[in-house]
Amino acid sequence: MSKITEITASRGFDAPPDQVFDALTHRAIVRPLESKPGDVLEMIHLAGHPNQAGYQTAVRVNWGLLDYRYLETLTAYHRPHFIAHEHMPEACFPLDHTERLPPVNNRWTPEPERVFRQSFGADPQASHERIDLTQKGGQTFVEITYSKANPPGSWAWLQRRKDRRLAAHLESILESTAQKLSQP
Repeated sequence: MSKITEITASRGFDAPPDQVFDALTHRAIVRPLESKPGDVLEMIHLAGHPNQAGYQTAVRVNWGLLDYRYLETLTAYHRPHFIAHEHMPEACFPLDHTERLPPVNNRWTPEPERVFRQSFGADPQASHERIDLTQKGGQTFVEITYSKANPPGSWAWLQRRKDRRLAAHLESILESTAQKLSQP
């Protein structure tokens, strides 16, 4: 059985919930040649309608020497108070050298299937992201909670490293929301 890890980040904003929600849910896809590990390379609509539960996309992410693809399903959407996603790991595969360059000085090519199993286990489990917005005293507070299963037999030090990166990513979402809100 997998151990579940929950990571939370929160922040208050001096803006009404509608504005915070819109800034928080705004997405932009980066240009692949300028991408760094973790950046979204591609999002493909698979099912449903945006801003409705059931909306599903295939997301391809830069994972250094590999690309990683997962299915993202919008499981709840209650603007401007709550949004939830499920992320189901799907595959790792070699990067396309015509699309982007590999990291500098990396000649080693990992085995995509092996990396995927080491990262997500033999039976990958979905992770869940929940974003709650509440209004208190003129501020809108955002809490992002990300829960994920750590595959059995995974290395604890590697999971801690991933958790730190994930916590930093959640903080960066809140920071980019603050920047978006500060723009005229």
